[in-house]
Amino acid sequence: MENSKIYNSYKITGFPKSIFIYIIIICVASFFARLIIFPYDLPITLDGKEYFWYAIDMKILEEIPTNYRFPNNGWPILLSVFYSGFDSNSFLDYMNFQRFLTIGISIITIPIIFLLCKKFVSTNYALIATIIFAFEPRVVLNSVLGITEPLFVLLISCMLLFLFQKKSNYIYAAFAAAALCALVRYEGLLLIIPLSISFFIKYRERKQIIKFCIAIGIFALIIIPSASIRMESTGNDGLTSHIYAGVNHYQNISTRGENGQEKLFNMFENGLKNLILYSGWISIPILWFFVPVGIFLAIKNKNANMIMIFTFSFTLLIPIYYAYTRDIQETRYFLSLLPIFCIFSSLTIKKIIEKINSKIIVAGILILGIAVSSIIFVDFKKIDVTDEIELYDVAKIVVNISKGTNDISPVVKYYSAAILEKQEFPSLRENTESLRPKIIKSNSFSTIEDYIKFGKDNGLTHLVLDGQTENSILHDAYRNSDNYPYLTEHFDSSIKENKMKIFEVNYEIFEEEK
Repeated sequence: MENSKIYNSYKITGFPKSIFIYIIIICVASFFARLIIFPYDLPITLDGKEYFWYAIDMKILEEIPTNYRFPNNGWPILLSVFYSGFDSNSFLDYMNFQRFLTIGISIITIPIIFLLCKKFVSTNYALIATIIFAFEPRVVLNSVLGITEPLFVLLISCMLLFLFQKKSNYIYAAFAAAALCALVRYEGLLLIIPLSISFFIKYRERKQIIKFCIAIGIFALIIIPSASIRMESTGNDGLTSHIYAGVNHYQNISTRGENGQEKLFNMFENGLKNLILYSGWISIPILWFFVPVGIFLAIKNKNANMIMIFTFSFTLLIPIYYAYTRDIQETRYFLSLLPIFCIFSSLTIKKIIEKINSKIIVAGILILGIAVSSIIFVDFKKIDVTDEIELYDVAKIVVNISKGTNDISPVVKYYSAAILEKQEFPSLRENTESLRPKIIKSNSFSTIEDYIKFGKDNGLTHLVLDGQTENSILHDAYRNSDNYPYLTEHFDSSIKENKMKIFEVNYEIFEEEK
């Protein structure tokens, strides 16, 4: 009876009895929001391309590839499982399939977030917090990239949900989810620390030691075989080896010359500045109010569950801080904290609605504000597909005429995809990468003449310039190509958005000019 009264006091008049219908509506709306920004005709680049190739090679070889050095192979291994049942001669079909998988994983996370928030607030407040996650702009944008974050966030959400279940046997599933997190991203290995602390906060009886040993055993049974396979295929376990590499990086800097300690201090200071800056940036446009107020409310009404949440928060901040000390400026590192941010947001939502009489109106305003701010931000930050397709078209031209190019052009990321258009597919990565134009870096040269001279002996045949990098030695060649008679203009897209130019290097004229 008492629980019923508490629930009724939280209930927002006007909400239907079946919350399940609302969850379905949120998931469907969130799916269509992602479809709107889905880049169907654009190849995956950067990290997503690495995972794509890993999965393709694994599909063809039917074993773990040995020519990859990135530690986070949990996602591409899962991707290869889905690829094994997918048949197409188009690499773009595989890439779009990869994007749809990460979208699907992101959508699956939505009801998990709802169930997690429901452990801290009543149903209707949890529902609004779930809407925050479903339409958080960076979650939406990240989900179409085909990379690791959607799976990592899903596993963290599941781990937390299992941890806060009343039935004690769910703790085994929490440790299993933590182990899977470590396979997806190596920093997930750190989760064993707050999870172990939370175990002893939740289960204080001595007889629970056996249960903890079993849980650790489950964690190890998942981690150790994977680490062993990585050791055999790449020479490191992809877990402790990378954590040790981070510690070793700091140590090397501190002992490097007279100013080593000062450089290390500057790194830590820069990391703190970036942490504050990007924590503020990721809170825009939705979380800037909900999370700080929620943290205050959690501290004010502290209990065992909130202590566990803060323990996880501080642990997840460690790898984020490490990345920022190395000046890796990415907001996506904060996505791992989104499930916890949603919990804090749910506390704020509860507080706001309880303080105001017109509950249904306030709830409507909150939902509308979340939706509108998300739409505006996504529209502002989404990639310009038309613009990127132009770059892709330029890349197709380059791979047909060039054996070596400069490194500052934005078309470089599309070279592999442009080559794939000319090949039979599926094919191994090495069969494609060997046909890529060689990239000759220009940042160590003070003049364009020195760079061209170096390029002559290292395979440079063309310059691909966009005129955007003003501090590059190649900038003047784009603006004043007439001053460089040894550069023959092959292509000019100045009438298009990207304003790209391709120059062929004539070494005979270059030698005459010297």
